[in-house]
Amino acid sequence: MASINRFSPFLAIAVGVAHAGLSPILAIGGVKPNLVLIAAVLVTVLVGFLSGAAQAFIAGLTANVLGGEPLGSVPLTLLAVVALTAAAAPLFARLPLVYPLIAVFGASIVADAATLLRQLLGGAPGTDVPLGIILAAAALNAGIAGLVLVVVRLVVHRRERTRSGGVSRWPT
Repeated sequence: MASINRFSPFLAIAVGVAHAGLSPILAIGGVKPNLVLIAAVLVTVLVGFLSGAAQAFIAGLTANVLGGEPLGSVPLTLLAVVALTAAAAPLFARLPLVYPLIAVFGASIVADAATLLRQLLGGAPGTDVPLGIILAAAALNAGIAGLVLVVVRLVVHRRERTRSGGVSRWPT
């Protein structure tokens, strides 16, 4: 497993800024993607729990500061999602290509449920969100994660081939 390197915090901050700036623009049918969730779950699945937790905290705090959420709510939700993702990983050990997508889909539902619960406990009016929107958001996040995952796997494959003289452990 890889670990956190010196560029990881900068990447996490960039993801948080991209989430705060691009999520409203990338909305499809009123459904906004959760870029910090996608990044945190993919880092957790591909790199490990500690790196995922660091990504979740830094990116979540950045998005939290730049967005309008109550301070600390986004990182706390992301840390819970990262913990659930890491805990469920052994159950899906035989599905390394599919598990990241399943994890993002499930994590999106959990994060949206946590947001709804926080709004209900805070007494916010109009917290009526149909299940269809939550599922659409989960599908959108999983779709974006799939695109990111393809790019990441191609970069890793190419990097391994150049380091090992043309031999890679990834299927061609």
